[in-house]
Amino acid sequence: IQLGADGTMYVAGDTTSPNFPGATNALAGGRDAFLAVLAPDGTVERSTLVGGTSHETLASLSRIDDSTFVLVGTTESADFPIRQEGPSPVPQAAYGGGASDAFIAEVRDGSLVRSTFWGGSGADRVSDATLSLTDEAATVATGWTDSADFPVVHPVQPGAAVVPPQGFLLKLVHDARKDRVAISTYLYETGGAVAADPSGAIYFSGPNTLVGKLNPVGHLEYLAHGTSGAAMALSGSQRVAVAGAIRDFSLPTFGAYRAYSDGVFVSAGAGNGDGFVSILAEGPNLDATREQDDAAVTYTGTWPARRTAVARRSNPRRPAPPRPSGSRGPASRSSASEARDRGFCATRCSTRPVVGRPSGHPISSGESSRAGGWTPTPPRKRRARS
Repeated sequence: IQLGADGTMYVAGDTTSPNFPGATNALAGGRDAFLAVLAPDGTVERSTLVGGTSHETLASLSRIDDSTFVLVGTTESADFPIRQEGPSPVPQAAYGGGASDAFIAEVRDGSLVRSTFWGGSGADRVSDATLSLTDEAATVATGWTDSADFPVVHPVQPGAAVVPPQGFLLKLVHDARKDRVAISTYLYETGGAVAADPSGAIYFSGPNTLVGKLNPVGHLEYLAHGTSGAAMALSGSQRVAVAGAIRDFSLPTFGAYRAYSDGVFVSAGAGNGDGFVSILAEGPNLDATREQDDAAVTYTGTWPARRTAVARRSNPRRPAPPRPSGSRGPASRSSASEARDRGFCATRCSTRPVVGRPSGHPISSGESSRAGGWTPTPPRKRRARS
């Protein structure tokens, strides 16, 4: 849903109704995507159906301006309507084949004006999409594909082996005269949620990935593995909120409303995991020196010292911070020095390397005060016996 300044509501989804209210065109197949315009009092002003003779599933609605909207989703229709403005060809005019393709469609003043397929000969499905508004509008979509011939443009990991199924990430720029693909890449860690900040940087999540980031030119800056992110939003400068579900003790907490889990992750009639919300910032969280207490868990092991701690403290231009009065050596160090000299895996218990940011600034997530280009060996959390 999108809201206009005057209270007009723009609602999108998919429908199987042949008599969809306000529709200016007929249902084309078993299920079509739709865009409905509602007056501030809830009255339907008009609706537009978009689809072919099979099925369409909508994943996202974005608004470029007051009259132009972008619908992104998955189509199983080889005859999905393809439109172009001017003589320039669309990015992919023909259905890629297989079970489904991604589609991106632009609707202006109730009419379909641009659209394209995107996919290979297998099944390609969109999970989420967003609009990046910098100097030019661009749609960023993420999803999953089992197409070995998925079209690739400026891949993030050009030398990586590809074994479908894989996540994918697509950036489609909406130029004044045509749409063009800026990035289309396999990216195993995608397939969940996606967001973009005003600089053009892209944030994404997926199965077993809490958050990853591509900078505005499409280079991978970091990944935090271990926990699946399902929804994402940006807040302020370089702050990202991720929500999802977790079924183990691997997520650390800090400043939490509820600092622990009830421990019931998979049990008939008693729930199937816990939901979580995590806010991450690109910079050190000097207060996050340890996880909040969880009475249901005992801890074994130690956190290793950061590899760069000695080099940083020996740099004459960056002297070590003074210890607070009353401190008695390493056993009672301040939270600031502790955060500098301790390494924390971004989502705990990760067995895959975390890609560090070139600038050296880490991610902070509760206990996760450092996410460098290495994976520390975290202490293991064990459920206490009653």
